[in-house]
Amino acid sequence: MASSAAEPPPPPPPPPGGGEGSASTRSRSTPVAVEFVYPSDVPTLPVSRGEDWESEGSNAWIPSGIDPALAFRLVVRLDSSFTRDSKRQMNGFYFPAVVATTISLRDLKANIFDKYSWSSLDAVHFEYFNSTERRLVPLISDDDLGILFALNASCHFGKIRVHVDRGQASSGVGASSGGRASSGGRASCLSTAAASANSVRRGDPCRSTAAPSVPSASGSQIVPVVNVEDDAEIGDQSPEDDEDELMFPELVDRCSKQAMEDQYMEDIAFGARFDDTDDEEKNENDDSLVLADYEGEDLPTIEWNREDPQLAKGTVFQTMMDCRNAITTYHILTKNNYEIKVNKEIHRCPPLGGEPDLKTKLAKTRWLADIILDWLRETPSLGPTALQKKVAEKYKGMKVPYMRMFYAKEMALDKINGPWNESFQLLYTFKAEVEMASPGSVVAIDKHTVPYKLKSGKVMHKECFRRAFVCFKACWKGFLDGCRPYLAVDASALHGRFKGQLVAATAVDGHNWMFPVAYGVLEVESEESWTWFLQNLRDLIGHPPGLVIHTDACKGLESAVEAVFPGVEHRECMRHLVQNFTKKFKGKVFTDNLWPASYTCSSRKHMFHLDVLYKQKPGVKEYLDEHHGRVWSRSQFNEICKVDYVTSNLAESFNSKVKSLKGLMLWQIFDKIRQMIMIKIDLHQRIASTNYVGHLMLPSLIKSLHERAKQLRMQCVRKGMEAEVTYTDSKNMQWRYPVSLVDRTCHCRGWQIRGIPCIHALFFMSVIGGEDGEVDQYVSEYFSVAKFRAAYAMNVPTLLGKDQWMKVDPGFKLYSPVLTRPAGRPRKNRIRASAEGGAPIRK
Repeated sequence: MASSAAEPPPPPPPPPGGGEGSASTRSRSTPVAVEFVYPSDVPTLPVSRGEDWESEGSNAWIPSGIDPALAFRLVVRLDSSFTRDSKRQMNGFYFPAVVATTISLRDLKANIFDKYSWSSLDAVHFEYFNSTERRLVPLISDDDLGILFALNASCHFGKIRVHVDRGQASSGVGASSGGRASSGGRASCLSTAAASANSVRRGDPCRSTAAPSVPSASGSQIVPVVNVEDDAEIGDQSPEDDEDELMFPELVDRCSKQAMEDQYMEDIAFGARFDDTDDEEKNENDDSLVLADYEGEDLPTIEWNREDPQLAKGTVFQTMMDCRNAITTYHILTKNNYEIKVNKEIHRCPPLGGEPDLKTKLAKTRWLADIILDWLRETPSLGPTALQKKVAEKYKGMKVPYMRMFYAKEMALDKINGPWNESFQLLYTFKAEVEMASPGSVVAIDKHTVPYKLKSGKVMHKECFRRAFVCFKACWKGFLDGCRPYLAVDASALHGRFKGQLVAATAVDGHNWMFPVAYGVLEVESEESWTWFLQNLRDLIGHPPGLVIHTDACKGLESAVEAVFPGVEHRECMRHLVQNFTKKFKGKVFTDNLWPASYTCSSRKHMFHLDVLYKQKPGVKEYLDEHHGRVWSRSQFNEICKVDYVTSNLAESFNSKVKSLKGLMLWQIFDKIRQMIMIKIDLHQRIASTNYVGHLMLPSLIKSLHERAKQLRMQCVRKGMEAEVTYTDSKNMQWRYPVSLVDRTCHCRGWQIRGIPCIHALFFMSVIGGEDGEVDQYVSEYFSVAKFRAAYAMNVPTLLGKDQWMKVDPGFKLYSPVLTRPAGRPRKNRIRASAEGGAPIRK
């Protein structure tokens, strides 16, 4: 669909040879408007080199300060999409820019942002036109910018497209520190999206664009009201763990990140049914275990081509299993008949032929395990469905039953990692490696004695694994030194052979980026198991002042928190509360008042919404007091923690991050989470050392506060460092809040709870101006660069590979846990409620 630029185009550039005006004026001129075809997959931009620029022989287009040999001309297309009346609309325009080829992507984005800024709530995407491939390519790093310059080195002319998706930062990137791209849309301490915009020089006062102040008769200043909207309360959203990578793409260790993603990508297609193995398959599996206990140390080492075996006369194989697999592969690939001349075992070959159904009968579990061995060694998280597709692609449509592939995968993993039953013994080796490499780190393993009977009736006992706890010194010390005293605690089900629960305690740093403190595995979610995990955590972090523990208030965890951390502020996830509440009480009045009662920081507003609920239907008060007596409203939050989350989405973010690991062996899960934490801490250390030098507070946060202050229109009656700030909502109702800069308080309590000046305090600072109005001195120290550096002062230890570990003998053999799994195939994904986008409940 073709559409012309919605915004009126600026005048065309000066004629060839220069014109009146300074060089800076010439560089800001804009080309004539042209037709633009949308969507973005159209291969060309409609601006050509000769349409808008001066003649080739003139350098008048080069601004002063740029070396002509390095000058490069850009045509930038700035698109903006937004929602109006439930319809998605779009407009855009062109403008030129002249840059030096030595410019960084960060500075280029900053220059574009300074000229045509966007909000931190917007998603911003940068692309450049690849003249060789004739298509738009994402522009995400300095390397991409270098490719743009190199492809157009002969003409010194290129094209860039910037797409701004208004209010969609959760799905894209927004303005970032120093002009970088970052994700927004997450809860911040201003009830808006997380701060992400150009960093501001420290010392710039927080100014407002309000009308000039008018002196009152008493000498106070009164600023008239201009277009005031409601002071809306915005709920916290799920923190995005990759926001740091979007804000600082040039600092991301692509090699480490790609290695983790390649090795542990998730098997998305997991929908096949369980097919039973036939009798012939079971017999084959039994036969394949004949030599299972024979280590074969005296057998010769013989190599043969597993991909294309050649069955020449005299070929020798190391084991009978290799011989069987080679014959099977040979027959499937060549469709040739074969006959076994010498075979001491019982002959069970299927009928001759090469049709797909007969190929499937040849594809026994032991053969499949040998075929998929290398795939699983490279990517252990591949599921049976993905392996079915790979085998079908390699062997021309071979259809392997799901359960046969399932058992083949288990057999192959046992070949790679050793038997699953013996993997729990490795946990003590992992514990020794971690505690030796990082003194102060803790790996706790809990076991219990299980009785069992022999066939003779004699009762024996064995030690079985029950639960484990992992916490690195860099994590618990970073939490105490640099993070706010807030922990989101939750569990998610494992879907490997061990059907336990992966649990974690997660905090947030000054950027609201996820900071894992401890993790582990429990056999079930019970009060006993949760108490064990939390007690190990308390032994390391103690009971910091103002500590908040946020949970979904499930049975077992609720009691364990009270037992291990008595007197702690125990928050209940609002999403779970609403989900339970709406099962009993339905109606628009409940929807319109329950969430606002949670979001507001004012106890008066909170009680107002509760009174509406109480009057609507009897029994609401009794229900909330009996079933939801934990803290769930911001008006009840303490003023020490400085975290205003009303949901435990932080814990859900961690669960989503490790989702692809939950089918692995326990020592693999623990080791890979360690690597994930190590990569993140390393990235944050580099961010602090390269981008935050000379800053007192986090630059993106200060920038967002400046931008917020510019949009405020209120009234202010000042008395020294105190004031009464009033705003009028859309219903002409006035709301007045006393603000004290000395005490760092506002009557709305938003400042005290979040640790960041609320909108009323920001407006007062903009009225004061000067040094007293500088916003960074009124922000909590939790958002300082010093705290950010303290949180990431240490890193988790680097470890040797599993095959290099020194085996530890604890004095007993640790057996696999006693499994009590339900019948049927275990789920990998939990069933989402309708409020989360799941299917609605049928009535």
